[in-house]
Amino acid sequence: MKHLFFPLLFLITINCYSQSYLSPAYSPTEIESQVNVPLAMKALAILKGRYDNNSARINNFINDAKTQVNNSSLDKNLIQNIQNRFYLEYVKPYYAKRYDLSSNSLTENIVNWLKGGFDYTLKTETAKFLEESDSLKKGVRAFIGNYGGYSISLIEEYLFLDNKWIQIKSEKNNGFIYYDGNILHFKRGNSNWKNRELNYKVYSTALKSYTYTSPSGETTIDDAFTKITFYNSTENTDKKYIYIIGKPDKNILPK
Repeated sequence: MKHLFFPLLFLITINCYSQSYLSPAYSPTEIESQVNVPLAMKALAILKGRYDNNSARINNFINDAKTQVNNSSLDKNLIQNIQNRFYLEYVKPYYAKRYDLSSNSLTENIVNWLKGGFDYTLKTETAKFLEESDSLKKGVRAFIGNYGGYSISLIEEYLFLDNKWIQIKSEKNNGFIYYDGNILHFKRGNSNWKNRELNYKVYSTALKSYTYTSPSGETTIDDAFTKITFYNSTENTDKKYIYIIGKPDKNILPK
């Protein structure tokens, strides 16, 4: 309401000044009697009513936008992404400005800005979600034709030192893998079978490889299914093992 008070105070002051300028002989009592207090209060009430109505209009739009998304059939994660982004980029900045909403034209501009922001957020977040979902599907079905067991023609072991990977061991024809879609089983020498979950993360067009996550670390598989890289820490800064995939072998099964 401070936005409404100062314009009225200014008008009252100008009125008083004009009256005093035209009448050489005046007193504070005369000035006070010349101010139309009921008219000033009426104007203030009009501005306040306009402010309240415009504020309610904007708040109603924000709430309606939230309800519209919540009641939609969109994925829950997508709904959350839309709401979070719309709040951070539009709703929060609006409340931080403390606009004088006694102006109808300013209110109209704010409503249009919020509507445009909501539509843009809905469109871009949905496109992003669909793109990520498509990539996820690609990651799951990428090696659908490669199910089964394989011999490993070469295993290279690396250690990360001084910000670079240093090869510390190399073994030929001493490993096996078994790919079943969601899990990659692997075996080295006479050791027991181990496995890695394959939770799709991203596809690199530059490296032409898929990256998957697991509690044990990340795993990358080139899109030709010829090389697998196991990282044994989630930070990818400890050790890694490169398995060069050999021929398929139906007799290879994890135990």
